[in-house]
Amino acid sequence: MLLQEFRSAFHALCKARGYTLAAVLSLALGIGGNVAIFSLINAVLLRPLGYPDPGKLLLVSEDFPKYRNIWGLLPPRAGYVLLWRKQLHSFESIGAYGATTKTLTGAGKPERIGAVMTTAELFDVLGVKTPLGRSFARADEESRAPEVVILSDGLWRRNFGADPHILNHKIMLDGKPHEVIGIAPAGMALYNVYGNVPEQGAQLFLPLRVTPEELDLTNIWSNFWVTTIIRLKPGTTAQQARAEFEVSLAALSRINKQQTEIHAHLQPLQNAVVGDTRKGLLVLMGAVGFVLLIVCVNIANLALVRATKNRRDLAVRVALGASRRNLIKASLAESMVIGVASAALGLLSAAWAKDLVVRFSPAQVPRLAEATLDFGVVAFAVGLCVFSVILFGLLPVYAMSGLSPLESLQSASRSHTDGPRGSRLRAMLVSTEIAVSMPLLVGAGLLIASFERVMQVPRGARIENVISANLSLPDVQYQAAGRKIAFFRRVLEGVSSLQGVEHAGYATNLPLQSPVEVGAVIPEGNENRPFDTLPVTGFSHVSSDYFSTAGIPLRTGRLFRAGEEHLVAITTESSARRLFPGQNPIGRKVRAPHHPPNHWFTIVGVVGDVRSDGVQKEYYPPVYFPYWQMEFHDGGDKELFLLVRTTGDQKTISAAIREQVWKVDKNIPVNNIRSLTTMMRDSVAPRRFQVLMVTIFAAVALLLTCIGIYGVIAYTVAQRRIEIGLRLALGANRNNIKAMTLCQGLKPVAVGLVVGTVGAAAVARLIANLLFEVRPFDTTAFVASALLITVVAAIACWLPARQAANTDPIIALRYE
Repeated sequence: MLLQEFRSAFHALCKARGYTLAAVLSLALGIGGNVAIFSLINAVLLRPLGYPDPGKLLLVSEDFPKYRNIWGLLPPRAGYVLLWRKQLHSFESIGAYGATTKTLTGAGKPERIGAVMTTAELFDVLGVKTPLGRSFARADEESRAPEVVILSDGLWRRNFGADPHILNHKIMLDGKPHEVIGIAPAGMALYNVYGNVPEQGAQLFLPLRVTPEELDLTNIWSNFWVTTIIRLKPGTTAQQARAEFEVSLAALSRINKQQTEIHAHLQPLQNAVVGDTRKGLLVLMGAVGFVLLIVCVNIANLALVRATKNRRDLAVRVALGASRRNLIKASLAESMVIGVASAALGLLSAAWAKDLVVRFSPAQVPRLAEATLDFGVVAFAVGLCVFSVILFGLLPVYAMSGLSPLESLQSASRSHTDGPRGSRLRAMLVSTEIAVSMPLLVGAGLLIASFERVMQVPRGARIENVISANLSLPDVQYQAAGRKIAFFRRVLEGVSSLQGVEHAGYATNLPLQSPVEVGAVIPEGNENRPFDTLPVTGFSHVSSDYFSTAGIPLRTGRLFRAGEEHLVAITTESSARRLFPGQNPIGRKVRAPHHPPNHWFTIVGVVGDVRSDGVQKEYYPPVYFPYWQMEFHDGGDKELFLLVRTTGDQKTISAAIREQVWKVDKNIPVNNIRSLTTMMRDSVAPRRFQVLMVTIFAAVALLLTCIGIYGVIAYTVAQRRIEIGLRLALGANRNNIKAMTLCQGLKPVAVGLVVGTVGAAAVARLIANLLFEVRPFDTTAFVASALLITVVAAIACWLPARQAANTDPIIALRYE
């Protein structure tokens, strides 16, 4: 019996080819878009992390209430981790890792490799085993232990040809031989929660060796923060583990020199990995869900029109004894055939759309590469199919079920217009489409306005025609400060002499891109001021030519003189106001709390403000120091960004930069040569991607709504052709006919706008955290969206209204 229903439905749909094709393609579009976005949500938000029993993995963070507004949550310092693994018992194991880079030589061209330093238990915490060799032991963490390394599967295959005999062989990292003791499993992922995974991923694993300074637990400030993960013991809850960490940190709060309160914060590792991407992905899911709803409404309208045209056939079936149940079964059978065909086509389109979205999505979204059309995604597609079938399959039956056979036969004649129930239902469907489109358009408008505000934030630097390269020196050859400074100076002289180079300079962070170090500063005369009340600024070390290279203007005073020995500093206008409000900063002195007490830096100049960590983030104006005086700051640095302002071809200049570096030292890799404009574009890629996707969905929704309104009004005009002909024959003004048709078409639009505005307000509140310098209830976005919908709806109504006004009364009356 059921098979017969589907066979009859299939034959009926084959006869109505236009309706069937429009319904299948429209629904396939809606299902395909929803499945594609859901596959991303499934990979990022729903699928467990690829470790054994991932629900027992917790990320440990520290919370400093005094500095929460500055730094938020922080990873623990390495010394704390060593203490916890001896004293605490709520976890099976605890592991930690921090980022570093190493120069690999002897395996082709010198290459700067992303690496992580890990505690011995990290592999055990994550539940992964080395397929070749062994993982680290605690003995490897000793400072005098032999240098050992574990290779990632990718590096092992790419640089060493997957040689199974590489174990116990030595490779050169930063000029030191390291024995290869193991190969990490393929696909092993360390997630970049606190910036402790290099940009290119973890390609090398080294044992974490803690310095004596890190073991001084009386000082809360650390030079080495580590991402820390625990695996809970069976039967232990996260609350119990947090209580144990709280007790430990309370004891550390009492003994630290700064007398700073510290609290523990534990959260599931998966939540930490997802971070801020959750809301953005859910917004996309909601947007594409609205599109599917509009698709279903349009198909319901088509089905309702089709049912109205087939009213006589339905009436005959009812007169011959067909029950409402039989009508429902027949309608659902047709809808199911459409749904199955649409789901199959939608899955095919989803596979293509998913790959396209992943390819153009920003790299900052974690786990996107894991998106697949697995069983869960297919089940979601089936669920959408069932939902859609029920939504648009039952409405035509409902519209027709209230008529008696006699009324149905009478209303099916040409002299009668559509019944009131069908008219009301179509008006309700139009209102629904408008009510669904309004939140989408308002959301897109708010995100577009927010993106424009981001791009209009004053940068303070001229980044056009500026390229950068990362230079990192190995520990062994460049341990002495003089050697480091000599290397950087010789490279800068060589690059500055290249044809097509206007200016060249160094910096420890890039303008608008890489974050500055943020910390408290002691202005002269504030030595006894409480630590937590000191002004907070950024720190950056630069060369004398950095400002001209980056296009940062000098406001007052002077810039650095190359090689000057006096301890000097340059502030921005904002950092000067923070340090010496209402005073002239030139000649005043500053130092950081960790600088030696007698090392005061004299401010010699003030430059314009420049963003240093993306235009969307909170701004901490920097204080600049000469890079050759880095030894006074955190023990020095062996890594700088080289910035070059060019007038020539950037590819040619990039090759010339490499040659100049290798003239000084052929073993120094030149990494990440990119233009600052490209890096700036990448920094706003997540916001741009989100705006683009929501705008596309909103445009599709508006187009579908326009088509739906046009179809309803056109059908209504066709139904009322005889009535309109009689009006015209009796002397009605054609403009009045237009006005009447427009008014009837726009009534449900007005209702939809009222309901949609309420929905849009709810959506605006939900996406408030995604906006930048834009109020959620921005009047412009709401008014512009309502006007756009009204104009589009008016155009969709005007075309049938014009057709109605041009009706020939004689031809119309022939239908009587």
